[in-house]
Amino acid sequence: MAHQALPDHIFHIYDWLQNRLVNVVAERYFLRFEASFYGPLNGVLQTYFPLSQRFMIKPQGVIQPDVQDTATNAAPTMTGAEGCQEEEGTEDDFRVDKNIEDSEDFFTENQAANVSMDSYRGVLLERSQSGQRYPDFVVVKAGAGGVMHHDKIILLVEVKKTEEKIQTSRIQIHGYLKNCAAKSRLPFLEGILVVGDTVETYFLDGPGVDATVRERTGSMLTTGQPMKDFLRNLALANWNV
Repeated sequence: MAHQALPDHIFHIYDWLQNRLVNVVAERYFLRFEASFYGPLNGVLQTYFPLSQRFMIKPQGVIQPDVQDTATNAAPTMTGAEGCQEEEGTEDDFRVDKNIEDSEDFFTENQAANVSMDSYRGVLLERSQSGQRYPDFVVVKAGAGGVMHHDKIILLVEVKKTEEKIQTSRIQIHGYLKNCAAKSRLPFLEGILVVGDTVETYFLDGPGVDATVRERTGSMLTTGQPMKDFLRNLALANWNV
């Protein structure tokens, strides 16, 4: 589907915001927390995903496994375009419910009393029974008319100030994406991992719960034009849906 033409000023990043992001990236090794990235990155996301088009940006958005995912009792694996080996998450990275029996009859009467539905039409167990994950930003297309439980996930964003724990960070973004497989989302859900001055891009390859997480070859500069083009194209593809 061709993207509609919009005036350039719709996606204009103010000079002060661009400079702030450049300065944060330049000083990343002297920063104590990733939180210094959150303000400018949130501003960039708001520029490309405005409220006027029913986009919402959820800081630290909760991504819980759906009931059917929790029942499998298995940690996500990762597949990369650059030959990344499949690797299981650690117990700290991926908390799965050990109390649910691995059977077709796992959804018991007791559990039925402790379920809810998230914004993406996923059926969830209560917090004590299901692991939660918190991407730094979750960009969604909100349900029309403010309807709850009809948000569609557009983009997941994870932020790390340096590459100190890059492999753990990659496992995290893979886990976040895989957790969204059964939720209301794009057929090829996008995820970006911001690591200081570079951005790696990932996506769920295909619709449905069996979708595989894949990494695109190459990376982008956090402050560069390819990153802006990536966000712009993603926004345009979902502008009027």
